[in-house]
Amino acid sequence: MQDLIERTAWNFFLFFIIPSGSFLFYKSTQLEYYLYSVLANSITLVIVGIVIWMIAKIVMRKRVVETIGPGDVLFFIFMAMSFPVIAFIVITVFALAFSLVLHYAFQRLKKEYDKTVPLAGFMSLFILFIYSLHWSGMYPNLYFL
Repeated sequence: MQDLIERTAWNFFLFFIIPSGSFLFYKSTQLEYYLYSVLANSITLVIVGIVIWMIAKIVMRKRVVETIGPGDVLFFIFMAMSFPVIAFIVITVFALAFSLVLHYAFQRLKKEYDKTVPLAGFMSLFILFIYSLHWSGMYPNLYFL
């Protein structure tokens, strides 16, 4: 049952969230800028993926699937298709820092230590906050960072 629920979440992400974020970015910019940004962000993700693979293999001596989950990968794809290059990098760095802070805060509240971080979940809270600021008018230039 848990596997079915997880696959449903991934399907929701693939068929609704990624196209929605991509569409919002596409409608706010020109086609050439959108394509350039998606390509540059994708190249950045490939480089980060290679670094994660090297760290997993050499330093941690684990398989990559033990260090980063498919939900995390889908979330990074969502971000690559939803923001221009500079915004992608800035939002990714701050979302990762936000995730780290939340992880340590929740670890202090729990008695046992959890070695895994629900990265995509914590980052999605940060992105929801960013989109809320944008849609409320408090930060009108999300795509022109």
